[in-house]
Amino acid sequence: GRIVGEPYDSWIAREIVAAAGLDEAAPDMTSKGALLSRGHGLKMPLGRRPMFDGEAPTHALAPAIGFVSTAADLARDFGQLSLGA
Repeated sequence: GRIVGEPYDSWIAREIVAAAGLDEAAPDMTSKGALLSRGHGLKMPLGRRPMFDGEAPTHALAPAIGFVSTAADLARDFGQLSLGA
């Protein structure tokens, strides 16, 4: 935020996500009430498995792990990569 003079999520959404034509991607989870996948851990004693919430904002880790997207936007993004150059 200090370098560009605005919050990270606003800048990255405009300059990277929107510029790449991605309509359903965001730099961090902000949609409350959305149907999201849940992660599961290894089986614990008594056969139970912990479930990890998919709605946890990543805050300072957003540049590394915070991006969320639909499968369509993910495919669109990968389709724009130049693998032959």
